[in-house]
Amino acid sequence: MKSFLRAALFEPRLHGKLLNMLSLLEHIGSRKIMLSQMRKVLDTELLKHMAEETRHAFFFKHQAERFCGQPCADYEETHTLCAPQARIYFARLDAGITRLLGKNAAPRAPYLWVSFIVELRAGWFYSFYEQALQEAKIPLSLKSIMAEEEKHLQEMQRHLHELGVMNDLLCARVVTLETKLFTRLLTHLTQAAGARPPLEQPLHSRAG
Repeated sequence: MKSFLRAALFEPRLHGKLLNMLSLLEHIGSRKIMLSQMRKVLDTELLKHMAEETRHAFFFKHQAERFCGQPCADYEETHTLCAPQARIYFARLDAGITRLLGKNAAPRAPYLWVSFIVELRAGWFYSFYEQALQEAKIPLSLKSIMAEEEKHLQEMQRHLHELGVMNDLLCARVVTLETKLFTRLLTHLTQAAGARPPLEQPLHSRAG
């Protein structure tokens, strides 16, 4: 990850395309919340979660345009680093978690589990990214986004425990699935940036 970020941050246009990919992932997350929960109870916490993910997508899109020096009108490959692979990562994660939970899972369980593991990965990635930005002396801070993602993670974990669908075995399976999918995405990212390919490392869960 450090090798990839050093390579990506060195070239402003490449950095911009990375930022637009992060915008894409935040947008997909927001959209999945809306589509999966639109026929269920939309309480203030859920709407706030969706609104914050949308705001994160806007933040990264705005920064992408600043680094690229031009508008990024869409999430196509012209403006976005590894756009197809980013979409595949999210789609397969969503499908895989739904499969792991089984047909008899509580209706809200897939949303909670996908959100939980994505927030866990986001916190991991953004911490590396924030450090790389500071080392490169690039005037961009992710601290407010990191704080919101940490809060989302805690909320998802609490709801999973309340629903009775948080256990060590399932957590291990979800982490294994996400680690494989993220490693594939990171491999494509490093290749696009000309960096060293990653070794598969487990995502250390804070599920407790």
